[in-house]
Amino acid sequence: MTSLVQKTTLTALAAMFSFGVIGTASAQTATDRREDVFAARDARQQSRIANGIANGRINSREAARLEAQQSRIDRAEARAEADGRVNRREFARIESRQNRASAHIYRARHNWR
Repeated sequence: MTSLVQKTTLTALAAMFSFGVIGTASAQTATDRREDVFAARDARQQSRIANGIANGRINSREAARLEAQQSRIDRAEARAEADGRVNRREFARIESRQNRASAHIYRARHNWR
């Protein structure tokens, strides 16, 4: 099983190098990378909420609260990106909000109901 994962990973890396994806990723600005981090983290947290709802560990009230929190974070991200640049302080504040949201998702999924 491990060899299959290693082969798949190596194949993906080889494809990325051949198409120049890795080389262009380093040309991104700090703001672009921060925006990518926001998008990836949002997707993971939305997935965690959806999985919790699907398996019954998060009820509708908890889901509504978590979704409202995610919406507030999304608005903060939009405000930070409005001037075309996300500085370190804005990034740190949003990351802190995301960390709190992540802890809330964990608690909602593991409240042993």
